[in-house]
Amino acid sequence: LGDGSSPLRPNPKKELTLWDAIELCLNSSRIRNETNLERYEQSFVHIVVYFKKRFLIRDLWVPEIQRYIAHRVTQGAAASTIDKERQALSAMFRTLIEHRLVQENPVRMAQVPSQKDGLRAVYISSDHFNQIVEQLPEWARPIVQTLYYTGMRRGEVFGMTWDNIDLPNRIIRLRPDQTKEK
Repeated sequence: LGDGSSPLRPNPKKELTLWDAIELCLNSSRIRNETNLERYEQSFVHIVVYFKKRFLIRDLWVPEIQRYIAHRVTQGAAASTIDKERQALSAMFRTLIEHRLVQENPVRMAQVPSQKDGLRAVYISSDHFNQIVEQLPEWARPIVQTLYYTGMRRGEVFGMTWDNIDLPNRIIRLRPDQTKEK
């Protein structure tokens, strides 16, 4: 470029912001080619909302990451979601290390909430489920029954078309674009 800067590295005279680091990470070939790129993007949305775009990378260290994790816990985010956000931050720091913009990855030192602490796993017996279904409006029963008996996500059920359903064989087939994890 003639000015000593590289198209892959931000201008060294400019303070590196969170937004710069995220853009560098998302444009790296390692992340760009990942099948779960959307998950990184979703994670970074939460991170930017908390820290803001202009947050300086040099100020992002273990205590700030711990405060972010605690904030997400108080928001009710699942431990697995928080862990994915932590992984996105770690990937960002790995990219910065590769570009010699930082020397360490503070995310590795941050504690992660236990995924066992979540209140997500709940067993509902068939009898209790049927009692709940009886209380629902008639139109909602097949939807709730499909959710219960298949384990599908709400968006997957609502996104189904008749092309997905093979009634004679009792099979539901979803295309990759119809599922959260592709």
